[in-house]
Amino acid sequence: MVLADQRGCKIHASVKKALVKKYERHIALDQWRIIENFSLGQVRGQFRVTNHQFKMAFVNSTFVSPCPTVTNDAYLSLPTFESIIVGELNLFYLVEVFGQVVNVGKVEDIVVNNESTKKLEFELRNEMNDRLPCTLWGKFADQVIQECENSTGEIVVCLIRFAKINTFRGENQITNAFDASVVTINPEFPEVEHFKNSLPKDGLALTISETNPRRELSFGSDGYFDHIFQVQKCKVMCKIHTIEGDFGWFYVACKKCSKKVEMNNKDKTAIADKPTKTTYWCPKCNLNITQVVPRFKLHVGVIDQTGDIKCIMFDSAASKMIGHSAFDLLDGVYDDDLQDPERMPPSIKNLVGKTFQLLVCIENDNLSGRNDTYMVGKVWPGVDIVMIEDADDSERASNHSHTLSNIERSIDDITVEGCSTTKKICLKPVKLEKLDEKNDEMVGNEEDEKKSGVNNEVNENPEPDYSEYAGL
Repeated sequence: MVLADQRGCKIHASVKKALVKKYERHIALDQWRIIENFSLGQVRGQFRVTNHQFKMAFVNSTFVSPCPTVTNDAYLSLPTFESIIVGELNLFYLVEVFGQVVNVGKVEDIVVNNESTKKLEFELRNEMNDRLPCTLWGKFADQVIQECENSTGEIVVCLIRFAKINTFRGENQITNAFDASVVTINPEFPEVEHFKNSLPKDGLALTISETNPRRELSFGSDGYFDHIFQVQKCKVMCKIHTIEGDFGWFYVACKKCSKKVEMNNKDKTAIADKPTKTTYWCPKCNLNITQVVPRFKLHVGVIDQTGDIKCIMFDSAASKMIGHSAFDLLDGVYDDDLQDPERMPPSIKNLVGKTFQLLVCIENDNLSGRNDTYMVGKVWPGVDIVMIEDADDSERASNHSHTLSNIERSIDDITVEGCSTTKKICLKPVKLEKLDEKNDEMVGNEEDEKKSGVNNEVNENPEPDYSEYAGL
C-alpha cells in the first residue's frame, strides 16, 4: 500500500502475510488513520512506488486508530510527457500519467509464459498536444477498451497511477506494473475539468484503429541470455569514508534463530541471558521470547583510488572490524534512542578513515540493478595482502584483487539492450555459504602475527599499495 500525510509526502508500506488478518479491517482505501509503532527499512529493488528513501512495515505491536478526514486531495505527482519520452526519469520509479485517450488500437491476445493475455496499445495527449504511447495488459486493457467503446464521441480522460516506464524498440512508453497499477477513466477530480478546458480546440475525437500486423521477433540462440550474470565475491582494499547512521547500527535478534525480533513493550530493557519480564516477538519462531542478543548491521560507504560503493556489514564482519561485540557497546542495555546517529559509539565513528580489505559479495540483486548496496562477507584489517584460504570462498573469489570501479563496471557491462523490462530472466539460485566466525578470527589474527607487524590504525599505516588491486 501507499500512505500519504497531510503534506502529500508518500511512503510505501506493507503488512506481512501472517499479520494481514489482524490489520485488514482497520485499513481502508482513501481513509485517514493514525499508525503508531512501525518499523522502517531501506528501499531497494525495481518498481518503487514512491521516491521516499524508506519503506514502512507493520509489526506485531503496530497500533492503528481512526482519524478525522484531513483532506480529500488525491496527491497526484504528474511528470511531463516530455520528461518521460526523452528519458529524464529513473526507470526504477513508478509514475503517474494523465491525459486524453486518442488513437486506440484493437485488443490483441498475446501468449506470455504459455498463458494468453490481452494487450491494448493507445496514446495519451496533454494540453500541449504531446503524445505519449501506452500499452496496457490483462484486465487494464479490457477496462480501457470498454470505456472507449461506450464513450459515444465524448472526451475520454485516463489516469494511470503506479505505471512503469518501459523502453520498446528504442521508444519510451507507459505500461502497467503487473497488477500494482491503478487505472481510472474520467476520474472525478477538480483537475479533470481544468484539463479538458485546456485541451486544444481542434475537435479531435477518439478513434479506434485496426490492429497492425504483428511482427515476430526471434533470437539466434537461446544461449544469448546464458552466462550474462555472474554472481561472485571480490576482494578489495578500500577506506571507510562514511557511516550511514540513518539506518541504525544494530538490531535485536532471537537467540535461537538469529532473526530480527520486535520488542513487545517500549521500556528500556537489559539484554541478558536470563529471562526477563520484557518479551519480544520472533516472526520466524512465531513466539513471544525473552532470550535475545544484539547484532551489528552497519551501512558504510567505502572508497579507493578509482571510485566508491555502499556496503552493508552484519555481525561477523562488523565485529572483526570494530573489535567489540554489539553487546559490549550497548553495555547490556537496549534503548531505541541508541540508534540515533548522534549517539553512535565512538568505536564505530572511528572507523572513518581506516583502511581494510573486504570480501565483497556481488549478488543477483546487484547485477540486475535492484540493489546498489553490497554485502561484506569478510574483513581483514591493515594493508598487507591476505590470500583467501577458505575453500568455500575460493570457489568464487579469486586471489587477484579488484577495485571498486571494476565492480560497478562489471555490472554496467551486463545490461542487455532491447529487452523488455517485463520479461523475467531465469537466474540460477546461488547459495552463499555461511561464513565461519572462527575462521575469520584465525585469518585476521594469525596473518597479522606472521606479517611484519603493520599497525591496523590508518594514521600509522604506510600508504596502501593499490597496484595489486583492481578498482571500485
